[in-house]
Amino acid sequence: MNGRSASKMFFFIFLLIIIIFLQLLSKIQANRFSQKLDSLEKAFFITSIQSKPSVERAEKYAGDEGDWLVWAFAVEPKTLNQISVDGDIYSRWMIFETVFEPLLTYDYDEVKLKPLLAKSYEISPDGLEITFTLRDDIHFSDGVPITTDDVIFTYQTIINPKIDAADKAQSYIDVKGVEKIDEKTVRFTMKRPYFLALEILSFWDIGIYPKHIYDFKDPQAFNKRVSNPIGSGPYIFEKWDVGDKIVFRRNENYWGPKPKIEKVIYKFITNDKARLQALRSGSVDVIIPAPEQFADLVKDENFKKSFRCLA
Repeated sequence: MNGRSASKMFFFIFLLIIIIFLQLLSKIQANRFSQKLDSLEKAFFITSIQSKPSVERAEKYAGDEGDWLVWAFAVEPKTLNQISVDGDIYSRWMIFETVFEPLLTYDYDEVKLKPLLAKSYEISPDGLEITFTLRDDIHFSDGVPITTDDVIFTYQTIINPKIDAADKAQSYIDVKGVEKIDEKTVRFTMKRPYFLALEILSFWDIGIYPKHIYDFKDPQAFNKRVSNPIGSGPYIFEKWDVGDKIVFRRNENYWGPKPKIEKVIYKFITNDKARLQALRSGSVDVIIPAPEQFADLVKDENFKKSFRCLA
């Protein structure tokens, strides 16, 4: 009996270890898949040689003063609220780091996080406490200073079970709590060390929401807010012509260096051929072609004389 009991106990422990390992592997793979999908979708697009670069390339070439950039998207987003299960990669392209900014941002050359709204951060030796110190000169587009209250509000909104953001909240299940040290210092405590803790707690793919604008008593009021995003970034939402386009204009009150491109317009052209024709005619500057289109166009030397195919 003792031998059988020991065997059963060993089998139980072994099975438990496998389950825990598979859960951890699933979590890692989900994060990697999300990052891979983002990078792959960003990789395959075509721009006019005469057009100016997208906002994300502003550091290398900021465009001509007052210029406009027109993107053609195949999909119109359901919402511009990134704290929503309906948020997708298209809405994220439009507003992340253009309207909503995170505490830290990625340096893709060095492949690491670097300060943005936060001027510094500190991780405790055991990896269970992460403290962010905000810059002194940051403010939202309406001029209201960004404080730790906004950081805490963003976190508490994401994890609120009545907010339609269960997919986002899942990333924060290992967060034990948050503490306001002062107006510019906030500390998060983890239940256990997590290799993506710095990324999620900097709200890298969401950005910081202004509490004085988005604060709510009824969670459904927040859930129903799909348009008019307001943040701290270099662009301000101007209008959404449903079925046609979404327009952002330069934030003249931006706390950081202003971009030269005055407006960024996202037009919705669902037909692949029509989207390519819009590029050829000059009515749009950038498209994300269908995979088979891209495969053909990169082989077309005449096409590449007028357009850049980036992959």
